[in-house]
Amino acid sequence: MKISHWFKTALTAGLVAASMLGASAQAQAPSGKTELLWLGQAGFRITSPGGKTIVIDPWLSGGPKTPAPYKTDLSALGKVDLLLVTHAHVDPGPW
Repeated sequence: MKISHWFKTALTAGLVAASMLGASAQAQAPSGKTELLWLGQAGFRITSPGGKTIVIDPWLSGGPKTPAPYKTDLSALGKVDLLLVTHAHVDPGPW
């Protein structure tokens, strides 16, 4: 069975988010929510209930499906605690 790149990326994001949450955030889970924002292509921003932010594979300025606020203003992402680049070619991020 072939697993799609999107599924692998989403699974990786979920595992990383779960590891960042730790025991204290798990205690907050009933009242807090984890936010998942799709940034186009394989890009995601995950924000934990405790406010930690992971950005995965951002292709922002050139991404045809990137939401408008993120195409021209990197500060729209907010504070990023962890940046993951899962594959090596020229599309991840404008940096």
